[in-house]
Amino acid sequence: MTNRKLQYWVIPPKCDAEFVANMEDVLRIYEKPYDPAVPVLCMDEQPVQLIKETKVPIPATKSKPVRIDYEYERAGVANVFMFAEPQPVGGKSMSASIKRRSTGQRKWPRFSKVAMKHASE
Repeated sequence: MTNRKLQYWVIPPKCDAEFVANMEDVLRIYEKPYDPAVPVLCMDEQPVQLIKETKVPIPATKSKPVRIDYEYERAGVANVFMFAEPQPVGGKSMSASIKRRSTGQRKWPRFSKVAMKHASE
């Protein structure tokens, strides 16, 4: 692994006035002072591939790190949900994951409700 710093950036396909106006609305919300009665939560979902080792890793020694074979077996996919309160004072976060076979669309509202309750505690 190299010590390079990477920076990813998503450029919208249509960077028009409507997009900019919507982004400014979001940024205005983040600029508001922290109010524990009205938490601000950022939410994101990331699909991940689940893998299983096919061979037992060789444990680390004093002179060598743990060694893991490059072969793996697919073990399905899952969705990871992340909720974070961007305010420096609140700063709470939580995450949850579900197997992809479950319908994420039905789970998302439930996770959102739990996250809002967690943020207001």
